[in-house]
Amino acid sequence: MKKSLFLIVILINTTNFCISQNWGNVNVFFYNQEPSDYALQIFNKVLASSDYEGPDITLKANYYIPNAMAISEPIFQAVWNGYIMVNQFNGYKRYMLYNPNFMTQIQFGCGNEFVALSIFAHELGHHKYNHCDNSQDPWLVFKHPWQKEWESDYYSGFILAKLGADSSDLQISQRLMFSMWGSLTHPNTVTRIQKISEGYRDGGGIDNIQTGLMNIYKQIMNDFTKWHQ
Repeated sequence: MKKSLFLIVILINTTNFCISQNWGNVNVFFYNQEPSDYALQIFNKVLASSDYEGPDITLKANYYIPNAMAISEPIFQAVWNGYIMVNQFNGYKRYMLYNPNFMTQIQFGCGNEFVALSIFAHELGHHKYNHCDNSQDPWLVFKHPWQKEWESDYYSGFILAKLGADSSDLQISQRLMFSMWGSLTHPNTVTRIQKISEGYRDGGGIDNIQTGLMNIYKQIMNDFTKWHQ
């Protein structure tokens, strides 16, 4: 049985990364739990297939977040400043968080681990390009969120190619993804498909996936318009 390529899964959420400890008014790290052995296996498989050379990334399960996210926690160290003790910024600790319920639902619906690999590969892309650490590149604050997603989409395609993914069983996986997320009308989908395809090609993928992805997208949009005015 051929492997399934779940490339479009990473189009489902355009704001799933964060650059600070507080997500809204909630300290998201408070809800961190140890990951499952299987989650660690998927995470390590993605890392081993990547060219990521940045700071260590810690994988954690987190039932508070809706899906998966790359996030960096600012670290402060107490130091003396004259006669007072102050908290001095001492870099970031990088995390990849996932909601076990979300990952279970996604993988159960698709029946293939490539969906989890694609999600983790996309989140790794956010750390690869320093999207979550303000101090790494001060110009990032001026970068449009779509640009960050494009870069992570590219990297996900790159890693999936390294993992040996192909385009078989594409239609059922994409229909499942879009049925679970309300992002059908996202104005940037075509560009994101192009970035995934570029990464897949640069990673050594041999299938012509862009045509297939666009055909699936058109089919899904056609079904979407049947039920929405």
